Amino acid sequence: MPCLFLVLTENSDENLEVELKIHEVLREDTLHFLECPRFDDSGSLFFGDVMANGFYRFSYSSGLESLDPSSRSVGGSVVHADGGMIYSGREGLKHYHPVTGQIQVLSLEIDGEPLVSINDIEADHHGNLYGGTLDFAALERGEKPGFGFLFRIDVEGNAIRIRDVGISNGIAFASDGGSMYFSESGEGVFRYAINNEGNLVDRNLVIDIGDSDGVVLDESETIWVARYMGSTVERYSKNGELISVLETPFENVASLVFGGDDNRELFIVGGAIEASGSGGIVKVNCEVAGLKSHKARIPI
Repeated sequence: MPCLFLVLTENSDENLEVELKIHEVLREDTLHFLECPRFDDSGSLFFGDVMANGFYRFSYSSGLESLDPSSRSVGGSVVHADGGMIYSGREGLKHYHPVTGQIQVLSLEIDGEPLVSINDIEADHHGNLYGGTLDFAALERGEKPGFGFLFRIDVEGNAIRIRDVGISNGIAFASDGGSMYFSESGEGVFRYAINNEGNLVDRNLVIDIGDSDGVVLDESETIWVARYMGSTVERYSKNGELISVLETPFENVASLVFGGDDNRELFIVGGAIEASGSGGIVKVNCEVAGLKSHKARIPI
């Protein structure tokens, strides 16, 4: 199916509209609003359904597989160094091992309280796991959510609270590991410097938009952002200048991940927040390859 790719120029009268081919990867009536796509080493694509619940795996050879249908509000997934997948949601962090099929809840605490209600997660180049908590219950009631917080779990298994945040969403690390991009919905996309202790410092607003969700970086260090209140993915320079806008077939776009043999295929997930049976995955070819994500090395 064709999609519209708007390439912005310095002169707005000369902006280019380029028609790209967008490929439908998966569309199922049982899926609602997909989140947190992530490829493992075998090329299987894992993702969650944040509205209809469940954690899934998809491959062209095996099709769609439901791995954990009862898992609620799955919002993040990261490959673990042992070959399994860590994923996050209402129950906190879970680990799925593809060989045994075993699912394990990771029992972690911060300040004496269980670490639960986790949205997006991401590993840095050391294998530490960063993530953010989210007031899911308030969102379900249609109320303004209370504050959540960013946290880090180091490779020794220590869970550290970093700072309070509002609506926690996508996380991505720069190629040198010295900074982290964080999508705080309602505020925008921020860039933090990372000090020697792994703490986040020097918070700077890079992209000032109200509905940022998932974020990924490509090898040119440009930032791709899913906008969950609409149908677009936007590409920005590292200084926050809008470069291009990609129109998708979804009413609402949640997240994205690079994949394919050369990491030049951008896989986009979403659906319609207000309509079940509309969840799916599409992909589009990109000129620049995406940065490869890191594996978590936290204790299981």
